[in-house]
Amino acid sequence: MQQKTLVHVMLLVLAVGGCSGKPPVDLDQCLSDLNSQDAVTRREAVKALGQLGEEGAVAVPALVRMLNDPNDDIRVSVAESLGRIGPDAAIALPALEKARKDKYGPVQEAAAEAIKRIKGS
Repeated sequence: MQQKTLVHVMLLVLAVGGCSGKPPVDLDQCLSDLNSQDAVTRREAVKALGQLGEEGAVAVPALVRMLNDPNDDIRVSVAESLGRIGPDAAIALPALEKARKDKYGPVQEAAAEAIKRIKGS
C-alpha cells in the first residue's frame, strides 16, 4: 500500500512539474500560482492541475474560483482542466453551468464540454 502511495506522489510531482515554467514544483506551488498577478503563471498552473486528471481533484475548489478570472483564456483553460479531472470534479458542475453563459464564446464551449466529461456522457 505504501509503495502505491509513493508512486502516486511521484507521478503527482512529475505531472505538476513546470506549472509556472520553472523546474518541477509541488501541488502547493501550483495552487499558489493560481493567485499570481501574472496571467501566464495562472494559466500554466491551471493547465498543470488539469493534466493531473483525477489526481487533480483536490484542486477543484480553487479551479472553480478561477472560473471568475478576468482573463478569458484562463477561464477557457479552467473549464478544460475541470473536464480533464472528470467525474471527481462533480462539485464544479453548478459553476460550469454558469460558465455556459459566459460572455466569451470559447468559455461557453469549454464549459459545455467539461460538463459532458464530468457527467461521463
